[in-house]
Amino acid sequence: MAEASDGRVVLLSWNVASWPTTLALIQQHYGSLAAYLDRHAVDVLCLQETKLETSRVANARESGALEPGWSSFWACNDGGGSSKRGFNGCATFARSGLVISASADVFEDEELDKEGRCVVTEVAAMPRNVVIFNVYAPLSSWQYTRIPYKMRFLRRLQEK
Repeated sequence: MAEASDGRVVLLSWNVASWPTTLALIQQHYGSLAAYLDRHAVDVLCLQETKLETSRVANARESGALEPGWSSFWACNDGGGSSKRGFNGCATFARSGLVISASADVFEDEELDKEGRCVVTEVAAMPRNVVIFNVYAPLSSWQYTRIPYKMRFLRRLQEK
């Protein structure tokens, strides 16, 4: 299935709270991620809270990163910042041929990019291309100790 005939792109955003668990359920019920996305006519899938490290994404069987007919782009937490290694994480899947550019180095700032909280993707759509920010925003923490980080993240996101 390609994008809608009128040039629209259908986007689904989903906080999965652990991509391996969610992917296993999708595969159990639909056979594959591609079958699930086709069934729901999705062109771009934005996932938050994937909870995968880069090394686990490289294992295509576990991550589903090499789904036929799809491109995927990942932002992972490999132990950066105040968040635990393997927590957070965003991934954007797009039908092959739709993506013009994608990056997990959104802020070009190691402190803001290392927690795996954002993937920016430009996709081809009509009448003009669309830029998608797939974001898993930081918490303030229980004692509000991360408010300065969160506010800096949100300000930089707004600038972008």
